[in-house]
Amino acid sequence: MPSIYVIPLLFLVAIILIKLMQCVPVGVMSGVNESRFSNLDGFRGVLAFLVYIHHSVIAYRYYFIDRMWVLPDDRILGLIGQFAVSGFFCLTGFLFWSKILNNGKIDVVDFFKGRIARVYPAYLSSVIFLVFLVFVKSDFKLSVPLSDFFREIFSWLLLGTSGSPDINGVNQTGVLNAYVFWTLKYEFYFYLSLPLLSLFVRPVMFLLLVPLITLYYTWYATDYVVIYFIIGAICSYSRKIKFVSIFCGGFGGGLSLLFFLANYFIKCDTAYSWYGILMSMPIMFIILNGGGLFNLLTNSCFRFLGEISYSLYLFHGMVIFIVFSLLGEYMGYVCLMVLTTISIIILSTISYLKVERPFIRYFNRAR
Repeated sequence: MPSIYVIPLLFLVAIILIKLMQCVPVGVMSGVNESRFSNLDGFRGVLAFLVYIHHSVIAYRYYFIDRMWVLPDDRILGLIGQFAVSGFFCLTGFLFWSKILNNGKIDVVDFFKGRIARVYPAYLSSVIFLVFLVFVKSDFKLSVPLSDFFREIFSWLLLGTSGSPDINGVNQTGVLNAYVFWTLKYEFYFYLSLPLLSLFVRPVMFLLLVPLITLYYTWYATDYVVIYFIIGAICSYSRKIKFVSIFCGGFGGGLSLLFFLANYFIKCDTAYSWYGILMSMPIMFIILNGGGLFNLLTNSCFRFLGEISYSLYLFHGMVIFIVFSLLGEYMGYVCLMVLTTISIIILSTISYLKVERPFIRYFNRAR
């Protein structure tokens, strides 16, 4: 079975590939922005890559051992995926709450147009790719009534809000894309609630909102992931405090971040509990307030991973399926993952350049 040593190996493969891509004069790196949140671009890239590694371990067990899609036996390999998802939710809460803080209000129509232009084109492309793989597995034969088939496709078009139903009788269709759409459901609900939540953007009102939501999820709900959006929103206030940003972005912040990361991965079993939330809070606080881990997160390679992170997240499960299916009987896990890493970075780059970025630019021009 794969071990945690595969994590630095695959990151090394990704860095080497991206460095080689910089030598190709086709504008691949032109999408990397110099933004005031450049460390968060790198953080997003690291998170997406951790999700990919996490799912590769699960997929290896599923395809080659016992056909069970379950968390890895190795605690850290299981935890990195949950940590990455919680980090994504914190980022979402932070970035969008920061925009409301800076603008003082939210233009609802413009906001939802922007979200659709940013999220849906690549999402739709991934669904089309998924349906193609389903037909490959079905020998290009329709195995269910046409009305059922279209109903199944429609469910997959709803940003994860309808689960991951089987398509065309292919059992566990969600395995083909590593069941990644479930997180988009929470992002979608956050977007829907943001116009209402923005009424609480003033610090006094926000201080009333946070304990109410926290109490609700303490006593009545188990979707702890929602709390990570709140953590991100809280950090949007602290980022405006100058000495906080100076400390988090400096040497002391880097040392503190290393300590809290080590503490988290040594002591934490799951990110989806109150203990996991409390353990992750100082990590998210430092990073969202400018922590770059001694400038590691502002490195151009990780920031490039951040640019392609959405496509990487959407497509990695399908690339894993293709590589494992075609070459699994000839290679071990490490060789498979080196090939998969190269393939997913190239595919994600193409998706970003040809699907994501054109729609983003079109929306920005139309505003």
